[in-house]
Amino acid sequence: MHRSIIFASIAWFGLSGSVQAVELCATEVQAAQVVSTFENMPGLLPNMVAGQLGITEAAVSSALPSDQAVSAAPEHFDEIWTEMRKWAAPTFLILKGPHIFEVVSKVGPGGPSDISDFYNIDDVEALRGHVRADLLSAIYALELPGLEGKIIRGILFYGQEGASDFGVFISGEGPDPSAEDIATFEAIKEMMAAKPAMCPAG
Repeated sequence: MHRSIIFASIAWFGLSGSVQAVELCATEVQAAQVVSTFENMPGLLPNMVAGQLGITEAAVSSALPSDQAVSAAPEHFDEIWTEMRKWAAPTFLILKGPHIFEVVSKVGPGGPSDISDFYNIDDVEALRGHVRADLLSAIYALELPGLEGKIIRGILFYGQEGASDFGVFISGEGPDPSAEDIATFEAIKEMMAAKPAMCPAG
């Protein structure tokens, strides 16, 4: 069964629009625009809204209310990554230019390299590789309205330009996640919410 979490709306909503500056936190005006867009058009992801409004994806996520988005600094990457390992079969979402990659894979074990700045993901799951966690700008846990009453749940990892380097999702258009996976997601949200937010409230 197709488990896409990049919805068909990406084609018509577009990735157009230009970001004028690297702003990771939304202004009050931008926040109102973001909230209104998600309320009126369920099923969107931050990259879609960012392209339409001409702001960064990170700013879009920062504009969402606390029940939909919580953030944490990149220094907490290992802690968040370790908790995500409890998920049965999440979908990794990677956007590169106009290209969209979705890889269903458990989150493999990993840790900081002894000889480089990479965070190495062990070669035991379908998704493996090397992450420069120190070059991330923010991490967001998102719980957004999806299509047909579904809920989009995932963790997005933002680079220094405010775009998502990759995301890890447990729900979108496909089958509903298990109660155990949802409980783990909620625990990650609570853990992140207890840490200093990346942008000031309000």
